Amino acid sequence: MTTLWGPLGWMALHSASINYPDNPSQVEKQICSRFLDLFTETISCNICKSHFLRMLQTYKVIHPEYLNSKQDLFLFTVRAHNTVNRRLDKPTVKSVSEALKTLQQATSLTSPAEYRQKYIEYLKRTWGTDRSANGLFASQKIRELEKINNEYWNHRETSYVQFFYEADVLEYITEAGVKKTSAGFAPLVGGQPKVGFGGGRLKLRR
Repeated sequence: MTTLWGPLGWMALHSASINYPDNPSQVEKQICSRFLDLFTETISCNICKSHFLRMLQTYKVIHPEYLNSKQDLFLFTVRAHNTVNRRLDKPTVKSVSEALKTLQQATSLTSPAEYRQKYIEYLKRTWGTDRSANGLFASQKIRELEKINNEYWNHRETSYVQFFYEADVLEYITEAGVKKTSAGFAPLVGGQPKVGFGGGRLKLRR
């Protein structure tokens, strides 16, 4: 189940972060917070759900600014993804620029919006066969998740052609807090060079 949930789930999450505003209103922050809660509650792998919930709770404490901007939310999604990949002994991206490149490549044939829709369809199929109270509860959450996707994210659709400051994406999220790499970046400050990538296909290791 994790082989299906993981790729689609992460692509859905990354694409939502790119659609988030640079300067969100309080209402938009509430919408995104609700989306993240629903995303967590509908994860189809119980172990994955528990781990993601702990990461999200920890990150909120360590980085209360995580909903302050598009880049802040994007950093959460990349750091969380890296944390899981590190635990599973899978490759991690080493920089913001590498994350953007990799996601551009992954969406060269399937758009970010399509990934979100495919993920929602996967959730419907998976939870739709569960007739327990948990399944019924999850199905209600999926409908709300889909409503936010259709009425908010889809209307803000953009691409991974973004311009972000570099930051430490190898900040692993643990229950004790965050574990920074020895070569970690300094806190984000103004005046640092921005990175971003234009059109064209990119060939990177996935």
